[in-house]
Amino acid sequence: MLDKIPNTEVVLKLNSPELPVLPLRRIDELLAGNQGSFLILPENERAFTDVAEGKLFRFGGEILFQDVVDHPVKRRAVYLHSVRDAYFFPKEGVVISQDGHAFNDPMQEAAYFSPDLSKLPHMSKTGDNTIFTIPEHIERLAQVAVTMPMGGTGNYGHFVLDCLPGIAVLKSLGMPSTFEYVFPPLKPWHIPHLEMQGVNPVVLDKDVYLVDHVLFTSCLHHNLHWPSEHFLDISRGTDNPSPERKIYLSRSQQKRTFISEPRLEEALAAIGFEIVAPESRSIQEQIDLFKNAKVVVGAAGANLTNVLYCSPGAEIIEIQPYGMHNVWVRNLALLLQLKWSVYFCRSNHIDGQDAAAGLEFDVNVSDVVKFIEAGRYRDVLGSTETTDNSGFRP
Repeated sequence: MLDKIPNTEVVLKLNSPELPVLPLRRIDELLAGNQGSFLILPENERAFTDVAEGKLFRFGGEILFQDVVDHPVKRRAVYLHSVRDAYFFPKEGVVISQDGHAFNDPMQEAAYFSPDLSKLPHMSKTGDNTIFTIPEHIERLAQVAVTMPMGGTGNYGHFVLDCLPGIAVLKSLGMPSTFEYVFPPLKPWHIPHLEMQGVNPVVLDKDVYLVDHVLFTSCLHHNLHWPSEHFLDISRGTDNPSPERKIYLSRSQQKRTFISEPRLEEALAAIGFEIVAPESRSIQEQIDLFKNAKVVVGAAGANLTNVLYCSPGAEIIEIQPYGMHNVWVRNLALLLQLKWSVYFCRSNHIDGQDAAAGLEFDVNVSDVVKFIEAGRYRDVLGSTETTDNSGFRP
């Protein structure tokens, strides 16, 4: 349905507080009102050393990134938000109220691309203000659920770990079937994941829509860094009680340069590892690969997303170059009852490229193999050389 709207301009209100949090516990109570939010899971934070006690969470390599060791294990609060009469930008995942409030959780991924949202369609700058010029003719939608952040359109990790948990939340709450899951144009690898979650995606190809009623969750905002119990709703049913495979995740087609990777692959193949490129396999084949793996070795990056499907007790060994050191795989491992070991190494930045893509790194291959085979670990709290926190990627 196309609505004819007089050409009007709205000044965006960025970094607005989210909707008022209402003392509700059921989705039908929220939907009966005008708009607002309710808390699904409260925030929780614990020291990593407390959580890791008695488990295999160890560190090795040429240098210890102390900020990774010290970083707490945090679950950010999970909220459901309900908005009436809003503008929705499918490609960017942005939701804006009719008076110009850009809601915080949906806009965070788009803000990496355009901090003031001025690069979005129908946006312009006047002084310090971002102006949204509402199209004269705009299609109106009835009831939609927004789960896809901008990063999930092209990044496998952000799709699986930011988008799918939002779907799991809405399903667990019993979202009415009158609400449709809406998406921008999808890539082939999106579809099997959505099918496994029982989602029939409605693909939207226009820049912006006017929506009567929008539901979205806080999972849109970099959920992969703060996993909640809803991840278990995605991975449930993939456990294998006796996984046997040992796999190395090849980075040969990736944008960061792992100089010694060919030699490491050769050395690992000699001790029984399969060298695999997950992106060359179907989604179901990837899930089966991780489900049946007792050891997974790989460099930091989206290649490790599918540890979500590993069976409890599997060991994840992550090679982390400086500039890509992070804790999202660690947090997944804690939630899923996996073992996590990390081998740290230095890196060099390639001029003219962004910080994450423009990295090249190298390792001592024999040392990595010893680390994998013999457990040559440093104690969680011990190190002779450390770094500061300046390079940590939250």
